[in-house]
Amino acid sequence: MQLQLIREYSWAAAAFKLQELFEQGYRLSEDVKFYPCFHGYSYEATVVKPENTDVVDFSNDTTNVKQPRKTKGQ
Repeated sequence: MQLQLIREYSWAAAAFKLQELFEQGYRLSEDVKFYPCFHGYSYEATVVKPENTDVVDFSNDTTNVKQPRKTKGQ
């Protein structure tokens, strides 16, 4: 598991950096000592990347398509 520390001095820069890392397969650490926080003038967060980071695309999933409901009289 890979750890990466993010330290930015503006909220917007920290948000963009987190978004960039999420797209690469990282996620926020659930460990209390690495939890995202604000220290005076900087924002810090630790992200982790698990060993298996296969991304599954469910946007084209057609296995559970529901049929439209019939209205009364049909």
